[in-house]
Amino acid sequence: MIEINASEIPAFMSSKPLADGKVAWYWAPSTRDRKADCPLVSAALGSSFAKAVRRANELNEALEEWRQGKVPGAIPANHGTFDWLCTVYRSHRTYKRLETLTKRDYEKALSRFGDYVLKNGKRMGAQQLADISPQTTDAVYDRFTEQGLTRQAALCMDVCRRAWEIAARKQPREIPPLNPFSGMDIDRTSAETVPATYAQMELFCDKAIEMGWPQMAFAARA
Repeated sequence: MIEINASEIPAFMSSKPLADGKVAWYWAPSTRDRKADCPLVSAALGSSFAKAVRRANELNEALEEWRQGKVPGAIPANHGTFDWLCTVYRSHRTYKRLETLTKRDYEKALSRFGDYVLKNGKRMGAQQLADISPQTTDAVYDRFTEQGLTRQAALCMDVCRRAWEIAARKQPREIPPLNPFSGMDIDRTSAETVPATYAQMELFCDKAIEMGWPQMAFAARA
């Protein structure tokens, strides 16, 4: 394993150990910059330290440009994709205040859609948001239900819709206003009455509060 001195790591770059013994590198702007609506969002830099350093330096230069009032010259490599939208959503307070178990369920739901493999072999998460249409989400939902994942498919679409709504409010100029997960014909029936999961309850409460019905959220949690 290559030894790395702390002085070699660019600002805002951090690491996370992986199960296979490798290290994954990440970059994220400061909390102050995020609160000031910095257009640069957190980015995965991969496991190669050299490549991660180059990309982190590019992002730091872009961050400095933005702080000076200029348009950033370097944006995240996955900018404008569904993966990027999920990153924007995760940086929002709505996601951060979720309970640990709820976050886990939300991550499974987001990953279920993002990891869906298209006929061309590419992940849905790598697709540009403008290319994800209502017809696309309907097709993915139908595929999941055909696999017997009716409840999981419903939660997946609900969470993706919520993520799109929140991310669009945070980055209105970057995310298409048409939410392809809205207005879907989702099957919520079952042969037997199945209690809602904690994640579904939290999703309902978030939406109730957003729509100005906090009493409904309180009643749901009672």
